[in-house]
Amino acid sequence: MSGRFKISLLLAFLITAPSLMSFSNGMVDATTVLERFLLALVAAFVANGIVASVVAYYRIDNLRKSQELKRMETLNALEDRAP
Repeated sequence: MSGRFKISLLLAFLITAPSLMSFSNGMVDATTVLERFLLALVAAFVANGIVASVVAYYRIDNLRKSQELKRMETLNALEDRAP
């Protein structure tokens, strides 16, 4: 299981916890709880994917900036050596 799916599963359980408590008290039917859990799982998976995409974008952006900074430092060091 991937880490993203584990987080989505945990989030879905947290979202449906009140329904699970109502089910254990006999107030809600099992099919209702399962429907809510599946909807929560889909929503959590989509939200997790969006967050992962945003984090990956900023990570790539920071890597590019870091490489550009190293390149500039190297060019400045070479210019300082030139007579």
